[in-house]
Amino acid sequence: MYIIKKTSVVVLTVLIIGVLYINSPYKAQSEIRTVHCTQAESIEITDYLTLRGNVVEQCRRELYPKYTSRIESITVRPGEHVSKGQALMTLRVLDNENDLAVFYGEIRARLRELDPAGWEVGFPERTQWAGETYDLISPMDGTVMDIYCKAGESVSGIFPCIAVSDLTQLGVEAQVSEENSGKIQAGTECRITVSSASEDPFSGVITSVAPYAAAASILEQESEIKVTVMADIRNSSEYLRPGYSAEVRVDLSRQANCTVVPYNCIAQDDDGEYILSADSSGRLYRAAVQTGRELTNGVEILSGISAGTLLIETPEAYTEGERVRLQ
Repeated sequence: MYIIKKTSVVVLTVLIIGVLYINSPYKAQSEIRTVHCTQAESIEITDYLTLRGNVVEQCRRELYPKYTSRIESITVRPGEHVSKGQALMTLRVLDNENDLAVFYGEIRARLRELDPAGWEVGFPERTQWAGETYDLISPMDGTVMDIYCKAGESVSGIFPCIAVSDLTQLGVEAQVSEENSGKIQAGTECRITVSSASEDPFSGVITSVAPYAAAASILEQESEIKVTVMADIRNSSEYLRPGYSAEVRVDLSRQANCTVVPYNCIAQDDDGEYILSADSSGRLYRAAVQTGRELTNGVEILSGISAGTLLIETPEAYTEGERVRLQ
């Protein structure tokens, strides 16, 4: 009997201690969770457009033979740098009676090659200088881009023989959607990124916006309507090449003192978007917010909180009124 009474006293004591612990400040303190927090920032937001295109030549010259001629020799190669006034190839004038045969032979050769170069068709002069030789001369300092013929071939003068380009004068031809075309105009500063040539962007300026819109690519059956934009690259580099892919960033407007918070500080439920913050005692309270633009480093807050507000990360993991320990 004595043992039973003693056991009952022990059990009762344990129960009393347990009840006291459950309601004790010590237990409440031990259950307080530590939360990660940050502050809402005030930054300047820049609205911009990013256009995609390709590096293009802006100073290219196609050189044509003066008369129906035969290529005697070619003294340069594609990619070679040439100087203004330098002889690029030597030609011998053929008799005018050969004009038609040479012309049709050249047409057949071009059709076989399906050369996409956009030649400006010219017409050879009539001459009495059959048998005379002359040189095609480079009109500028530049680089030999294409040679369209070989030594021993006859040329009519309808198509060019060689192309020279000044690669210090390069630009970008890009496309902008019809919805955004009205936001860009000639003279607007821009930044041009050519990742294959440089990690740093080039400075540039929009030189023209086409006065019409067209399908992005008829051959590829792209139905989206685009407007062609040309941009000049101001600080060109020797590593730039025509045809490289490029991005053109055009800044449209700047707005200072915008409140921005990280993505992981915003939650949403049936009542809308909200954040959780903490008062001086560490108790959480909720604030409804209205969000604006989605940015690279966060979300713009239009109303609900201001810059400097303490924010709880992953607020969906906590409840309003809960006490927490801030970290």
